[in-house]
Amino acid sequence: MKIYLDMDGVTTNFVLGCQKAHEDFESPVQKWEYYHDWGLTTAQFWEKIDSDVEFWYNLEPYTWMEELLIEVEKIDPDFRVLTSPRNTPQCYTGKHYWVEKYFGITNQCHRYCPYGKKEELAGPDRILIDDADHNIDDWEAAGGIGVLFPQPWNICKDKCSDRMKWVKTRLFNIEGQE
Repeated sequence: MKIYLDMDGVTTNFVLGCQKAHEDFESPVQKWEYYHDWGLTTAQFWEKIDSDVEFWYNLEPYTWMEELLIEVEKIDPDFRVLTSPRNTPQCYTGKHYWVEKYFGITNQCHRYCPYGKKEELAGPDRILIDDADHNIDDWEAAGGIGVLFPQPWNICKDKCSDRMKWVKTRLFNIEGQE
């Protein structure tokens, strides 16, 4: 099995980074386009983020990232970080440096997989762990195995109290089907 692991919303706290960039810590995030609740248009939201390599590089890893990586590496020690970067050099560069920082220089080129059409990499022996419902739907429609990572903005929001239990169970069940 090959595992592809999403970055923003699974390993990195993209929402907290956005809250810091836009100085909005009051609005709870319960949906995909949460920035509308902050009174921002899509353009206003991305303008501040797209121009800053440091935004992407300084995204904080979630507290569960280490536990998630342990589970992922049990199945695929050579997993890939499959992320859909914004079409800006700052985003590509910042994410590249983030992967380098957390996975090391020797693994960074091997692990970092920036690709906007994730479903094109799907296959019967390929697992995508992602927080976006539509990415999982597209991946599975293309023949891959999807694991929707519980977040308040997706249909697994009721699993957020114990995300890792949910992911471990899903991965265990997938492995048992081999």
